Amino acid sequence: MTAADTGRRPGHVAASGPPAGPRRPRSAPRRAHARFAFRRAWLLRTITWAYLAWSLLPILVAILFSFNAGKSEAVLQGLSMRWYITDPENSVLHNAQLRQAVVQTLRLGALTTITTVPLGATLAIGIDRWRGRVSSTASFVIILSFVIPELLLAVAI
Repeated sequence: MTAADTGRRPGHVAASGPPAGPRRPRSAPRRAHARFAFRRAWLLRTITWAYLAWSLLPILVAILFSFNAGKSEAVLQGLSMRWYITDPENSVLHNAQLRQAVVQTLRLGALTTITTVPLGATLAIGIDRWRGRVSSTASFVIILSFVIPELLLAVAI
């Protein structure tokens, strides 16, 4: 076969590689990789839900026992509003000290929320936009401050 038979000029070397056409950017994930990442995500989802259950279940049990009809703190003896409204001496509605404690708790919670939400959002935006060697160290220290208490709790348990 000669160059005239193939329709190419003499001395032309055919380019090897993928055919010409629209190219996919290098940063775009491949289909197989995306499917593999989706399959691995079940473990992350399972750990996340287990952690949420581990964290929130004691709070839900405490809320449930706050509606206990009996005086026992260990045995649920029916549900009632005794500790909130109906008990003439020990309910929040009738006891001035308990009512003051609830009001103080709500004030403190509101003040804490009003202070920390804008401050935390501002710091999060600032840390996200901060670049450089010092920023990565600061991010590590911040994340470490969240992780250490949970590690200590896990070791203690």
